[in-house]
Amino acid sequence: DLDDYTQQLWGQSLVDLHDVFLRRAKHDLLPFHSLLHLAVDCGLVQHRGPGFTEKLRSIAADEVTLQLVDQGYDVHDSTAVDRAHFDFRQVLRIMTQIREIENELIADVFAAADSDCTNGLSVEECMDCLESCGIRATGKQMQEIIPKLVEEFDEDGSGELDLEEYLEFAKFVADRIRKMQHVGRMETAGKLGYTDDEYIRLWDAFVAMDHNMDGMLEEEELLQAVWASRPEASIDANDIRAILKDQGIGYWKQEIKL
Repeated sequence: DLDDYTQQLWGQSLVDLHDVFLRRAKHDLLPFHSLLHLAVDCGLVQHRGPGFTEKLRSIAADEVTLQLVDQGYDVHDSTAVDRAHFDFRQVLRIMTQIREIENELIADVFAAADSDCTNGLSVEECMDCLESCGIRATGKQMQEIIPKLVEEFDEDGSGELDLEEYLEFAKFVADRIRKMQHVGRMETAGKLGYTDDEYIRLWDAFVAMDHNMDGMLEEEELLQAVWASRPEASIDANDIRAILKDQGIGYWKQEIKL
């Protein structure tokens, strides 16, 4: 019973959103702290950077305010959002706003990439635009398939993608890359002896501690992530530095990928 606008905005991605919600929700309710993980898992954070977490919190807080009003609680309780749990319809409303913001950012990048002002992007311009949107097709397979995808999404046969076509194209490419990366990380975790549940716990800790959302952890963030993912482990900063040194990583110079 979704309205036409929401259905068009999400398309097939709505199925992925619901699947992630079911995987992360408890008793059909998603805690506030899992909203960020859900957004990342669904590829809704292409424009990574400071401020996203605060924006997500603000949107979620508006949703919580509606609940507080309905239930007669104090609408000025700033901590209410931290204790909040959301059903799927509420999560959809929150993530729809995030998707709208993403689309606005992509539209700005699209306009800047349209160097010849044709209101369309060539294959080369699409590649540049993807990079500017934070969608990095680094694998050889993806780099080879993108020109074919541009042709596939070029519904009017103009040889270029207009904004509407590009939005669908960018969503598809981002989703494809995200799923390939997820499979790759799962395979790596499996080779290292982690179960699927342990991998998810590590991934959640990594995302939660990556405060500037650049896909890397600094030393203090790494330590916090280790404590969050392995609370039973007795480990301190010196232990972390020793492990990094053993791996050939200069912790004072390099940020750490997952």
